[in-house]
Amino acid sequence: MKSILFFLCTCLFVLTFFPSQAQKSNQLTQMVKDRQGNGYPVVNLPNGKKMLGKNLHYKTQKSSCPKNIAGGCKKYGGYFKYSAAISNNDVCRVALGTGWRLPDLHFVRELITFSKRNSSIIKLLNKEGDMAAGYMIGDVIYNENNNSFTYKSTQMVRAAGLSGNFWVKGSHFSNNGPYFSMGPNNPNIYLEDQGNSYLADHEFVLLPVRCVKY
Repeated sequence: MKSILFFLCTCLFVLTFFPSQAQKSNQLTQMVKDRQGNGYPVVNLPNGKKMLGKNLHYKTQKSSCPKNIAGGCKKYGGYFKYSAAISNNDVCRVALGTGWRLPDLHFVRELITFSKRNSSIIKLLNKEGDMAAGYMIGDVIYNENNNSFTYKSTQMVRAAGLSGNFWVKGSHFSNNGPYFSMGPNNPNIYLEDQGNSYLADHEFVLLPVRCVKY
């Protein structure tokens, strides 16, 4: 009887102070596939919601692949304008099915809170090494004839390898919507929801997408 009690107490102590490998692995679940057969690891968050551990690789007529990155979309996935990401009931729902969607403002604020409490969440979200996808932005073209400016797509990614910027579903700004930024070497997640940034106001911006489910 004493040996059984000792065994149970020991197990309780170990589970309390030394999280098991099973508990850690529960943060990363099985792969999910989109309708084009691309596979994604899924990260389980503390609130029961799920987030892809990889950028969306689903191709549409409105997604773009970078010309200055080896392999194009293979490394960082597709880049979307905000209007393309939220159209047709959300590109995440189209690609992955019911329940999947673009993260909203509330989701990202919760994610920021979780990442501050547990920095390993950022590592899990970058397990595929594609978090630092940067952003794709058009060049400004000046027209001397009518003294006007237009924007042209260059399909060139900027800031790749440093951080990534991802669309968030929310109130529209003048040209785009909210987005959040995160990087593999930065434990902080930044949310731009005021429309005061260069990317928020620029007429031609494409960002990658991280889908969520809840």
